Amino acid sequence: MAVPASIDLRDYIRNIPDFPKPGVIFKDITPLLGSSLAFRTAIEQIEQHFQGRGIDVIAAAEARAELARRWLAAFGPAPAADLQWWTGWTAGQVRQALAQLDIGQVDLDGAPGIMLAADEPVRIAEPWAALLPALDPTAMGWRERAWYVGEHGPALFDRSGNIGPTAWWDGRIVGGWAQRQNGEIAVRLLEDAGTEAAAAIAAEASRLREWIGSDPRTRITPRFRTPLERELSS
Repeated sequence: MAVPASIDLRDYIRNIPDFPKPGVIFKDITPLLGSSLAFRTAIEQIEQHFQGRGIDVIAAAEARAELARRWLAAFGPAPAADLQWWTGWTAGQVRQALAQLDIGQVDLDGAPGIMLAADEPVRIAEPWAALLPALDPTAMGWRERAWYVGEHGPALFDRSGNIGPTAWWDGRIVGGWAQRQNGEIAVRLLEDAGTEAAAAIAAEASRLREWIGSDPRTRITPRFRTPLERELSS
């Protein structure tokens, strides 16, 4: 696969200041891992870097099995087809990788799925609210997204499939958010999620505004602008 000229992997690395201690900038690569295009581009660039260096053997099968294990640990349970989409492997390579793992079969609302056998059964949690940033792997890690995006995709994704900032309630995307020039965190719900959800998401917006602080130089502007984010930030 040729490396797309328009992909700059630095756009998929998030800087988190003062973590794990003041003065340190943590480089968070989870947005890169959550984008199948960026991840494949990174692998392609690594491959090009080591070409012609006398490497005779690559334990590809073992490496694919370990990558599949880590993906399932982060995004499972999920359909095997999602693993194939995320990695860009052939169906045979996916089957070979999964055959080396101890996995269990699960039912995903009528569709077959897989998970690591060592994973604990999912506990039913209390409803929760979250405001997640653009390119967060929570929203980018699966190919089939209807179960948590619903009909809101056109407002939340750009034309290349990059997601903008999202508002979540109880495991589903119910809206989006953006930071305005005056620092306000603007939120719009794209469906009626109920009064409890609206109040919890508003509280998260207030918490995020407080965390960002009053310094006008602190701005949250996604590298990839989406329709809802552009509208809310104006």
